[in-house]
Amino acid sequence: MQQLTYRQELQTGLPESEAWLDSLEEEFPYVRIPKDNSLINNICKRARALLKSIDDTEVSADQTLDMIKEIHELDQTAITWRQGSCWAYETIHRSELGRDELATSKFPEFIQLHPDVWIAYEWNYHRTARIILHEHLLEYLDRLQSLYSGSKGTFPTDLHSMRQASLSTIRALVDEVLSTVPQSLGDIDDEGKIVEYSSVSPKSKGVGGYFLLWPMKMIKTMRSPTEQQKHIAQCVLERIREYTGMKFALGERSNILK
Repeated sequence: MQQLTYRQELQTGLPESEAWLDSLEEEFPYVRIPKDNSLINNICKRARALLKSIDDTEVSADQTLDMIKEIHELDQTAITWRQGSCWAYETIHRSELGRDELATSKFPEFIQLHPDVWIAYEWNYHRTARIILHEHLLEYLDRLQSLYSGSKGTFPTDLHSMRQASLSTIRALVDEVLSTVPQSLGDIDDEGKIVEYSSVSPKSKGVGGYFLLWPMKMIKTMRSPTEQQKHIAQCVLERIREYTGMKFALGERSNILK
């Protein structure tokens, strides 16, 4: 997913290997992932080209608008990247965790239960890539607004709706990432049962924390998540510093968001 956010391109597979993959069942993750990578590479290649074109200050307002619309269409395609039973997860309300309201109040309102934290990790990188893409779109929408204002041209009526769509998408994706925190950090198991702190090994919490590190950092530094979402991300980052041993080994140097 970082190929999109950092505008890098993956190497494509050999035609022979792609033909072999096409002959296999897609229900298995080890088959689906390489197939997805090929599709993702093509989509991201087009998205990078569009982003590069929008960066060109000589591009007209109408051209910029057309490219923004196409990027929105590419994002809709990205939504399909994680379909299939191997990527399925369950979403529960925190009230389903138990009757101890004090304990459950510390959890997000909605919590995702994945078969394992690796699947949650894959989902979160996918979501974070889309968050960053929509952050770029908001920047370009700002530029588009200034272009139309400067040229005194006809202001597109759907510009506001596109801005609101990106903002809503970002905040919804952030909520989904945050809903994976309890399982990723070992607060609950994959069945939604609260786990006693002493029964989870530090290594398990450290692995889950490592998986959350990049998404949490992005949420904390982006401009569009709400202040509450950023605060939660910062609290998660503090837990990650503790669980991974970074805080003990490096002290304040481990604080990546001073």
